[in-house]
Amino acid sequence: MALVLAASTRDWAEVERLLKVGSDVNKQDRSGQSCLMWTAQWDNAKMVRLLLERRADVNLKSNHGVTALMFAADSNAREIVRLLLAHQANPDEKSKHGMNSLLLAAKNGAAQTVQVLLQGRANVNVKGGGAMTALMYAAADDHVDAVSALLDHAAEVNLQNGDGRSALILATQKNATLRARHNFAPMVEYVNGMSHLPSVLDHLLAAQSDLELRDKEGKRALDYAGGKAEQLLRSWPNRVAMLAAALESAEDHEPDAAEPYAEVA
Repeated sequence: MALVLAASTRDWAEVERLLKVGSDVNKQDRSGQSCLMWTAQWDNAKMVRLLLERRADVNLKSNHGVTALMFAADSNAREIVRLLLAHQANPDEKSKHGMNSLLLAAKNGAAQTVQVLLQGRANVNVKGGGAMTALMYAAADDHVDAVSALLDHAAEVNLQNGDGRSALILATQKNATLRARHNFAPMVEYVNGMSHLPSVLDHLLAAQSDLELRDKEGKRALDYAGGKAEQLLRSWPNRVAMLAAALESAEDHEPDAAEPYAEVA
C-alpha cells in the first residue's frame, strides 16, 4: 500500500526506493488503483517505464473497471498510451461505466491520443454507455480534429446511439442548445461561410452522413438545425468549393508543414 500511496502523491523518490526493496508493484489501494494507474494519470513516462520493467500488470483494473491505459488516455498522456500499448495493454477494455480509452480520448477532443490508440488497433466503432461511439462523443462536443482522425480510420458515420442519434444529429443538437442558452450558434457561421476552417459538419457530411436518419423523438439532424436547415442543405456543395479554394491558397503561400500526426506515427 505504501508504494501506491507514494505514487498517488507523486513522491517519485519514494516510489523508486520502495521498488528497490521489493514492494509489490501490483498492490492496489482501496479504490483498486495500482502504482501504474496513478503514474499513468500523472503523465510520468520515466516512472511508467520503470514500473513496466518491474512487470507491472498493464491490464489490472480499479474497482470501477478502469485500467492504466484509460487513465493515460483520459489525461491525454500520449507517450504513456504508446508505452502501454507496446506492452499489450488492451485498448478495447471497458470500465464498469462503459467507457474505454478511445471513448475517453475522443470525448476530451484529444486527437493525437485518438490517433495513437487507433494505430494500436483500438476498435474505432466500439460502443460505450448509451451506445455512444467515439465519433459521436467527438462530434457532440465539436472536436473537429478528433472527428477527422476517427473518420480517417473508417469510423461508421451513420451508427445511432441508444436515443437513435447519429454523430450528425448530436452535432446539430449541440448547436441548437448553444443557440438557446447563449445566443451563439456555430452552425450559423458554418452556413454563412464565415469560417474557412473545415468544421465537424464538413467532415460528417463529406463522409456521407444520412440526413434522413431520425432519432427516437422522430427528429432528423435538420430538425435540430432550426431555421437554417434548408440553407444547410443547399450551402454544403458551395462550402466544399470554398474550403478547397482556401486550402489551395494556403498551400501556395505557406512553407511545407509536417504531417499533423507525424509525432505519433
